[in-house]
Amino acid sequence: MVANGPHCRQNRPETRKFTFFIKDSNSNPYLREHGIICLADHEIGTHFMRFINDGHQAWFADRGKFGIRKPGSLVSLESEEGLASLNTLHAAKLRYLWSAALLYYTACMAKEMTFKQLFEHLGKYVSHPDYRWMYCMRVKRRLKDPNNKGCYAKDQCYFMGAVNILRNLDVIDFKVLYSGKVAVDELPRIRRIARTTGGLTPAFLKDPLKYIKYLKYVAKLNGLSSLGAESIPRFHFKAHELIPEGESIMDAQKYKMFKFESKHLRRRPRIVAMLKRPPRSKTETTVKKKIKS
Repeated sequence: MVANGPHCRQNRPETRKFTFFIKDSNSNPYLREHGIICLADHEIGTHFMRFINDGHQAWFADRGKFGIRKPGSLVSLESEEGLASLNTLHAAKLRYLWSAALLYYTACMAKEMTFKQLFEHLGKYVSHPDYRWMYCMRVKRRLKDPNNKGCYAKDQCYFMGAVNILRNLDVIDFKVLYSGKVAVDELPRIRRIARTTGGLTPAFLKDPLKYIKYLKYVAKLNGLSSLGAESIPRFHFKAHELIPEGESIMDAQKYKMFKFESKHLRRRPRIVAMLKRPPRSKTETTVKKKIKS
């Protein structure tokens, strides 16, 4: 999905333009009766609605002022694509995270395999050659020579984000998560200032309790209910560079600006005060008294 706008100075919904592209080929698994609904839940029900809602929030013009990451950061991308991956399965007949898990696994194996070796190795899991080619291309893109060992591990965010959300179902407020393009660990910071009414909400989130029950079913079905907090190793976006488990990009000790107890929280009361209505002047109070009398 391609979007033009919104802009800070022209933040009106009618000024925004969106284009939804659908690939018309046999290699597109979503061109089915149920598949097209799954694709719409992914692109429109997640990306489009969160993007629109983000434009109506106080942090839209200056995210750094509120201590919120940019939408293109790794952690924000994990929450965005992880939520979209879970919503894709809502209308599906088989609610397995096999596609996201296969992308994660493919990136892991691509680090130790060439393009040809990876293509042959994935034959154990994907019989269709066009699908195998697509998975190999996604993890070998942006490399100078795809025949070398290495990977572009950006697509791992689909599985990592989905697992992170399923682990934290008891503490996530999905109405706040849908208020804009924010990460899961930023929800406590924006809960007091997020505008959760009047925005766009997908049909499957009209009943939050039912939606959480669905996510718990997906977690149990995929064997993710008992995972630990650091059970998934993380790869950096750059090829040939592995970030160990103890030095993940979400490490609060190393990235203090993303820590909940950071300096940005000291600004929050002042920011909230800025959003309140200014006190009435003496002239305004006098005029109101005369009108009443």
